[in-house]
Amino acid sequence: MKSFQQPYPVRSRTIHHCRRSAVKLKLSLSPVVTWHLTCGRSCSTRSISLLGSVKLVCRRNPQGFPLTPLFPPTVLSQIYAFHSKSKGKVYVAGFDVGITYTYTGSQNGAAYSFRQFATTDNSLNYESAFGYFGQAYPFKPDGLHSVNLKDYDNVVYQSVSYEQANNRYRFQAANCGIDIGFVPFDRALRLGQHQIPGLAIAISELNMPTFLSLDDVMCLPKVDNGGELFKDIKRPSLSIEESLVLRAFKSAQPQNQVHSDNGECTAISNTLNDCQQNRQNQGIRKCHWILRNAKFMKCYDNTPGAQRLLALYRSCVASWCNNRACTQAITNIQQSGCAFLADVPELSSFINGNRCPSG
Repeated sequence: MKSFQQPYPVRSRTIHHCRRSAVKLKLSLSPVVTWHLTCGRSCSTRSISLLGSVKLVCRRNPQGFPLTPLFPPTVLSQIYAFHSKSKGKVYVAGFDVGITYTYTGSQNGAAYSFRQFATTDNSLNYESAFGYFGQAYPFKPDGLHSVNLKDYDNVVYQSVSYEQANNRYRFQAANCGIDIGFVPFDRALRLGQHQIPGLAIAISELNMPTFLSLDDVMCLPKVDNGGELFKDIKRPSLSIEESLVLRAFKSAQPQNQVHSDNGECTAISNTLNDCQQNRQNQGIRKCHWILRNAKFMKCYDNTPGAQRLLALYRSCVASWCNNRACTQAITNIQQSGCAFLADVPELSSFINGNRCPSG
């Protein structure tokens, strides 16, 4: 584990990234599937979400590796993101990656897990990294192992690095087709930050990827790779954003994030999975503002995590799933002192019971 403060140059060049407060799939003209996650207000406050799960073939690359073996190793990679918030803004706080290599013949495979967490204040990074050898998932919060790997015989090379010029943390298994870049969000500079923060994941099609867990992942592979368009996973009566929030909560990923949610993400998942589909849609649509309005989020739960906010959201969704009034959620908002905020158009309607079942 490493934990330290790292200043980065304020006038460094900007990483090419997409400035969209949403999950977006960018289709590249090169043979690479690239996912960009910037995560603004429209991102779910679910702390850990499965972004992608993919199996690839490791190949020789031009960087001096020997010839690719006749039966090359394969790698199974699961990539997750977890979030935090500041002043009502949800942002990507880091990523987890689980890697399992499978070798051919009599050799054993290898498994690694790695977590990169970082926040920034006035161009000063506060970062921690955890590595663990021997297990791909769940991640070890006290992992002290190096995950750097140079196995020339099996054409496997894995590295973790920091690029100060771009203030970017990277995890690469380059010859196996995986490249992850993470730029932390500056909570003080916010829109004045020179680098565009977020997470970028590049999967090389030269490594013959097989995309897995297609019903759970938040970043969709291209249609040519068996994926779907966002419009194809959209639920009737829900927006694409609301449909992705529903997808994130229903996927029931293990939650061992930096800021504990005290079981709220799992509780929301259980509530939604036990809910009739039409009531799911109503609950997501009517309660989504709780996770969307930055002013309300800042007032109701101004912590880096979202335990209190998620508990309110769960109470609202449960009201719709059980066809009962939102009495508890309304009471909690009133007791919080956030019941009369301006510029929160849904708030007064919710307090008056107009966005809840009649019971």
